[in-house]
Amino acid sequence: MPKFTIDKLNSLYRKAKSCDNKLFAEQRTNILLRTGDHYTKNKADSFSDVRSRGVQKRDQKIRLVKNHIHRITNIFSNAILEGNPSVSAVPYNDQELSDVKTSQISNSVISWVKNSNNWGKKQSKFVNDFVVIGECWGKIRFDYSKGPVVGVNEEGGEVRAGEFVIDRVFAFDLKRDPNARDMDECKW
Repeated sequence: MPKFTIDKLNSLYRKAKSCDNKLFAEQRTNILLRTGDHYTKNKADSFSDVRSRGVQKRDQKIRLVKNHIHRITNIFSNAILEGNPSVSAVPYNDQELSDVKTSQISNSVISWVKNSNNWGKKQSKFVNDFVVIGECWGKIRFDYSKGPVVGVNEEGGEVRAGEFVIDRVFAFDLKRDPNARDMDECKW
């Protein structure tokens, strides 16, 4: 792993942050559209004349909008979730007993991770991020502070078995290499 100075790391961070500014602005707009908060509102200015004088100006326009975007995104999210997208391991060769056994073990690990992470709720959040924001990212890590207690250490503290944890990561919290054209090419 290369050793970077603080100045070099700060330079990389600034470049990574600035390369996706347009994308993040679009994602921010998508979120505001979903929540119905996409108009600039100056409540104090818009109602000051009406309340103080009791008469509306002729050139003032009133905008009546009913936001249906949340209903549309709910329809898209529900259509994806109805298909129950998931992952499963299949044997490379159905005739090989070791391949079949490996896929069964892998499927049991996948179901254990889903059960221990409340996957049904997290899956709907990931799908909602995908539909509303446009991207969804997850970080799978092993957390040693979770799981059943399996022993005691030298200081008398509990030692836990650990669990896989699936963390939700928002797209605008990720920084990418500005030279990469695809996330697979991204070095960091």
